[in-house]
Amino acid sequence: MKKNINKDYVMIGLLGLIFILVGLFVYLSFFSDYGNYKDVNNFSELSTVFEEKLDKYGVENVAKLERNVVDLNNLTNKEKVDIAYYGIRENIENSYENGIDVKLMDDYLKDLFGPDFKWKKESILCNLGHEMYIYSEDKNKYEYNEEHYGHGGSGVESYFSKIVSIKQSGNLFKVTGVRLWLAYSDQGPNSIEDAYDTYDNALQEINKLFNITVTGIIPEGEQSYYYLKTEIENNFDQYKDKMATYTYTFEKVDGEYYLVGLSFEDR
Repeated sequence: MKKNINKDYVMIGLLGLIFILVGLFVYLSFFSDYGNYKDVNNFSELSTVFEEKLDKYGVENVAKLERNVVDLNNLTNKEKVDIAYYGIRENIENSYENGIDVKLMDDYLKDLFGPDFKWKKESILCNLGHEMYIYSEDKNKYEYNEEHYGHGGSGVESYFSKIVSIKQSGNLFKVTGVRLWLAYSDQGPNSIEDAYDTYDNALQEINKLFNITVTGIIPEGEQSYYYLKTEIENNFDQYKDKMATYTYTFEKVDGEYYLVGLSFEDR
């Protein structure tokens, strides 16, 4: 009887191991890049498509999260509201008086993330965490909070991006790119000579990717980052292997590409 009991334990152990191995195989097959994604043949064509998408929707507002997010629907609602606001901010006329039509934000989020993307109409906060715009249910718009007084502040913007790899698995595309960021204050850029390859580094002004010395005058009509952008464009191969990477997972549905995931790797 004792031998049979021992055999039963062995069988249970083997079955448990089999279930673990099967589960690991399923995970690797369906939830990771293991054996699924291959380089696309039409890189140049797709690179143009995705560069236009990243630029049109200001995807730097997603990239600056700088963490791995398998399903962007699982972002916090504050993150969703921030992404929508900063994504459409430049297209709003006199929002302090006219407010912000919720439809603009809703259309932006669904055009970028897909028609099933969910979010709640919570207040839009300033960079200090105060309520800047409050949602009015009666008017279905965001109205400026009159108790929010003007104040100085700092921020970070991305002025350069380049796609370096596109891999495909069925209707999913992993688009990997690099970026440069610029730190600025309410009085203008803190420095037009320091290049940062991550949002967080620019925010803290640490770990510069490179530094240049500006000796000439910025050409008329050009932005303050003109010489930084010129440096990366002229010497990209020198820096590309040292730069952090942002990988956006797009899903193609009915001919449209929707952003569904993000991964980030610092170097």
